[in-house]
Amino acid sequence: MVEEFTRLSDAVVPRLYSLLLDINFETSSFSGVLDVAVEVKQETKTVTLNSRELKFLSSPVLKSQDGVEVKSNSTTTNEKLETVSFEFPEAISVGKYELHIEFEGLLEGKLCGLYESQYISTIDGSTKRIATTQFEATDARRCFPCWDEPAIKAVFQLTLNVPSNLRAISNTPILDESTLKDERKLVKFDKTPIMSTYLVAIVVGEFDFISTFVDEVEIRVYTAVGNAYQATFALDVAAKGLKFFTEYFEIPYALAKVDLIAIPDFSAGAMENWGLITYRETRLLCDPESDSLSSKIDKAGTICHELVHMWFGNLVTMEWWTHLWLNEGFARFLQFLAVEDQFPEWKMWDNFVNNVHYPVLISDSMESSHPIEIPVKDPEEIKEIFDGISYAKGGSILRMLNNYLTPEVFRQGIVHYLKRFSYRNTQTEDLWQALSEISKVDVKSFMEKWTSKIGYPVVTVEEIDDSKDEISLRLTQSRFLANGKKASDDTIWSINVVMRSPNGEQKFLLAKETDVVTLPRSWNDSWIKINYGHYGFFRVSYPDSLLQKLMDPISLQILPCIDRLGLQEDCFALAAAGKIPITSALEILKAYQSENDPNVVSSICSCLNSVRRLHSGQIYGDTIDDLINRQFEGLYRQLGFEEKEGEPVSITKLRTMVLSALSRHPDVIAEARKRFKAFIQDPEKNKIPGDRRGLIYSLAVKYDGEEAYNAVLDLYDKTPLQQEKQRCMSALAKATDPKLLDRTLEWSLSADVRPNTAYVPVITVARTSYSYQTGWLFVLENWQRFYDKFPTGMKDVLGHVVLAFASNFTSMKNSDEIRDFFEKNPFSEGKTKIAQALELITVNSERLQREKEPIERWLNDWKSKQN
Repeated sequence: MVEEFTRLSDAVVPRLYSLLLDINFETSSFSGVLDVAVEVKQETKTVTLNSRELKFLSSPVLKSQDGVEVKSNSTTTNEKLETVSFEFPEAISVGKYELHIEFEGLLEGKLCGLYESQYISTIDGSTKRIATTQFEATDARRCFPCWDEPAIKAVFQLTLNVPSNLRAISNTPILDESTLKDERKLVKFDKTPIMSTYLVAIVVGEFDFISTFVDEVEIRVYTAVGNAYQATFALDVAAKGLKFFTEYFEIPYALAKVDLIAIPDFSAGAMENWGLITYRETRLLCDPESDSLSSKIDKAGTICHELVHMWFGNLVTMEWWTHLWLNEGFARFLQFLAVEDQFPEWKMWDNFVNNVHYPVLISDSMESSHPIEIPVKDPEEIKEIFDGISYAKGGSILRMLNNYLTPEVFRQGIVHYLKRFSYRNTQTEDLWQALSEISKVDVKSFMEKWTSKIGYPVVTVEEIDDSKDEISLRLTQSRFLANGKKASDDTIWSINVVMRSPNGEQKFLLAKETDVVTLPRSWNDSWIKINYGHYGFFRVSYPDSLLQKLMDPISLQILPCIDRLGLQEDCFALAAAGKIPITSALEILKAYQSENDPNVVSSICSCLNSVRRLHSGQIYGDTIDDLINRQFEGLYRQLGFEEKEGEPVSITKLRTMVLSALSRHPDVIAEARKRFKAFIQDPEKNKIPGDRRGLIYSLAVKYDGEEAYNAVLDLYDKTPLQQEKQRCMSALAKATDPKLLDRTLEWSLSADVRPNTAYVPVITVARTSYSYQTGWLFVLENWQRFYDKFPTGMKDVLGHVVLAFASNFTSMKNSDEIRDFFEKNPFSEGKTKIAQALELITVNSERLQREKEPIERWLNDWKSKQN
């Protein structure tokens, strides 16, 4: 009989954890002494809390306030539920006690709990060992026994026994440090605010840092020894970000300090531990010479994302993981607000629509998607909801709500929410209520379906010819599915439809399946853009009459770039679902011949690459490459390959997008190969800017074979920069020679590649049209080796690998193969991604059969008209 998951009883709850940890690198282990001030709220004989992979060294002791001690007479662990129960001889009466527990655990490289990481010193080449933590979602229990649920908050006071030559860092400042024998020291930290277990953090090792103050809060950025020069950008962004959010939320940051630290081996992008934010090196450190603009944008976003959590997540925490989006959706949305404030030239909201809003519309159109709020139970289920739905869809609907309520009313509402629930836990309904009280709008009725129901709608527009002095449009909503089928559910969303024409703007609340909106007669002969600004989380299907009227505003760039981007995204999505002909989507691109906005160019390239990937095995596949080249080669002639001194950021971004789009263009290939050879001959004289390194390395490996391959591998071995290493890894995966490709995949499984980056080559192969079949066979044959390569905290990344391969598959044989393989090789960490992969293959297969003939005819006609 399978034991069902249950949350911990509230009969006994913690109030203060006093934790002493002794970290021993020589034995790769740690031991702990935990004294927990607890409150017994209901008489009980048993105290149950969470524990995983810990060994208890003695019977726990419960001490009452009058000094009476009672020793536990039995300890029972439950591996399935990840709990430990201490039973006492007699019932414990209601009151306050102290629970004393002694335990030990292993310090391994699992990338979860308390684990070991290492780096090679750039100063003397020695190996430096680090002890660090990653507790979210349910891994604090791997470090110390605790009530490991977000709603069971308590105060923590940590003391660390560590080697005297190492720096010890935790959530709060150091209170006291004393010398012990055997070259060790005892470091005691100040008490934390009341908080959840998953926010506790510890880092021990050798680090450099730079620092500054914002008001009275010290900000430090820690790096491996010798790398502090890479921390300047992060420190500046963090200082400005902290000040921005302090003013935006009208609530001071709660601690005396905030540290940002780069961890060499790290499973996530970053983790918002209160006062000690941990980062993957590639998400924090910035090399002044080689970092690209896109990398800086990503890093600034990640830094500000984690700072949002100091309020959303840490100060106010979701009651249970069902409401994770309250943490992650807000952090995703508000990070853009802070980065936009610092770098207005980056046009972050255009970036949001292109890189957050529309990508998650794609994933949320699958039947295997899930609602933002989804009941979760065991730890494996919890980990799987840390996905695009919680982050990107959550952020997108908050952007929608921000626009609906107006930005200032929205801000006042969340200030009200944060102040009301500081140091407490909330559910989604608490947010809706707080926003309603400030806005005087029934926010729950407007937003409830967006969080509780799966998917999103497409709004189909029809013109009604009623020969009156006004124009009428019939708007009909239905769930949009990538497979084009009618949804089995009949969800009706509340949709704020914003419409724009040269004659003004109209808003209409579509709160039923079909409704009619009447517009002024002056709109009749002009273009009408539906979902203006693309704040609404829905797609729009236009009648041809309205769609054609939008072509001139697109080609003349009268429509803002977000609307130009969104319109063609919707058209290609509707075509992919079989709702309009694929040829109609391709025809629309004629209006984009002069397009020069980097985000719009990026979006067009993404849509065309989706078509190319699907049809790459067909006899007309090369013509799609010709189409893409023709679409962008005019821009290439204008921009050139080389960055010009003093050029606007938008031009630098645009060049990067255009070169990426033209990676199959003979002129770009030739220039890249030439520059790579010059760089290898004299790296100092022929430096490659960071924005073009990835492209140049990849094209060199693809077209110059083993010589370029070995040169890139040598770059990987010699560079201390993790960003540069990842560029090299991606480039090595672009080899066309099967022997070199096999060598890359074998190498990714070797000790030369860190486990937390080993996914980079195989994911790149999975997304490469000429090598994914070979790569897939390698993965199947070496599945266990891949599974063993990834640490415990990263096993789920293999689900992303399977999904990446599935994006290229168009045969149901591949679907059968995946299904059969995972029936024989159960993979619980990736069950959601496997379901998505199977659905995606079906969608691809049906789409290819539907599109083959019309797209071949269209391409042949297009080709005949070219010079």
